[in-house]
Parts: sequence; C-alpha cells; structure tokens
Amino acid sequence: MNAGYKMEVGKLVFEHYQFSLVVDALAGWTIISFFIRFNITTASTTLPVVRNAPTTGPRD
Repeated sequence: MNAGYKMEVGKLVFEHYQFSLVVDALAGWTIISFFIRFNITTASTTLPVVRNAPTTGPRD
C-alpha cells in the first residue's frame, strides 16, 4: 500500500515536472525569439545613430 502510494506520487510529480519543463521550454523559446526580433529591429534603427554619433560630437 505504502509503496504503491509512493509510486503514484512519484508518477504525478514526474508528469508535472515533464509538463512544466515543456511549458518552460516553450515560454523560453517565445521569449528568446521575441528578444531576437526586438534586438534586430532596435539594432537596425539605432545603428545609424550610433555610427553618426562620433562625427556629430566634439572632436579631440
């Protein structure tokens, strides 16, 4: 009885752990892809500004 109970709990924990891993992976990929997209869009808009910044600033 006790061993069976432990096995059931273990199975539940394992299934929950697997499920949370899948959810974490999906969420992680979503966040990573969002950040990559966000970084690409910000980089394309800020790169010309950064490139022109030294020329507009005071020269040494």
